[in-house]
Amino acid sequence: MTTSSTRSEPATETASDVAVAVDGLRKEFGQLTAVDGVSFTIRDGEFFTLVGPSGCGKTTLLRMLAGLEDETDGSISIDGADMTAVPAEKRPTSMVFQDLALFPFKNVFENLTFGLKMQGESKSVRRERAEEMLDVLDLQGYADNEIEELSGGEQQRIALGRSLLTEPDLLLLDEPLSSLDVKLRKEMQLELRRIHDDLESTFFYVTHDQEVALTASDRIGVMNDGKLVQVGTPREVYEEPATPFVAEFIGDTNLFEGEIDEADGTTVETDSGLEIVAADRDDIPDSGRGFVSVRPERITVSESSVDADNSFEGTVADRIYQGDDITYEVTVGDVRLQAEQPAADGDDLLARGDTVGVGFDRESAYVITE
Repeated sequence: MTTSSTRSEPATETASDVAVAVDGLRKEFGQLTAVDGVSFTIRDGEFFTLVGPSGCGKTTLLRMLAGLEDETDGSISIDGADMTAVPAEKRPTSMVFQDLALFPFKNVFENLTFGLKMQGESKSVRRERAEEMLDVLDLQGYADNEIEELSGGEQQRIALGRSLLTEPDLLLLDEPLSSLDVKLRKEMQLELRRIHDDLESTFFYVTHDQEVALTASDRIGVMNDGKLVQVGTPREVYEEPATPFVAEFIGDTNLFEGEIDEADGTTVETDSGLEIVAADRDDIPDSGRGFVSVRPERITVSESSVDADNSFEGTVADRIYQGDDITYEVTVGDVRLQAEQPAADGDDLLARGDTVGVGFDRESAYVITE
């Protein structure tokens, strides 16, 4: 997987910037704790994505924001207003569901303006607002089309526009791209980001898809076992994972556990037998147990030795051709490293069984101590 987006990082947060504040949120279902003391804020106009594996509690948290589940403990405020006792229909939120929930017997205009009709807006106002939204969605002239005439991506945009037309303070998105094929999902990731930027709305997106999170988000929250384990920009979460779980869940990585030695720079004596020279940081202890994460795209594989801070000789155990990229699995002693690099011409591909040099610089080795 490629690294995260290079969008500029959000400005420092102030109280007036906060659109949503979640404090100590907890949800219990009998003996099961689905959400365990989660706290975070979402800035006004931010695209915030909550990502985690199935069953981690992210959908339960989304439903509590929407008012569809009552919290066991903790609080939620939106634009400074306490939402604890506010029912779902009274909250300044709107949701895009995983199954889109479009009406097959209504045309695009009727689907798009359904929320406005429920709010009592006249047909002329609805028509004007629909045309404006269709411009934003890049679906000009589609108002009278039947829903079944639209592609999956077009239907997705209509569902998004329907929720946005009610002008919610917070738009909740429950894995709306999960049913799309890979190519269309990639296209819609960029469309979501474009629409968000055009409207400057506040998005809270829930997904298990790390690529969506890295591509579209201003910030990412990573959940595991009901807890929020890290919040940061896509680059921070990818480059500086707070835990071994985050390192392995967000993208691919080579992760090693071992003993830390800070006597002469940062070195990790891994349990698998490799000595890895890692990037120095002030927060790394002088000794003790830790992990070191090395992303596959930071590792070079060559027919000759590699000039790097960490350089080893190994054997190609496997290779996976992916078009633009090729992933090599290289054994170094009892260790198997995964390295991803641009694919060479066919005749230049390294073969299984080849003896190779493999290496990476210390700045590519990130030590995790939690």
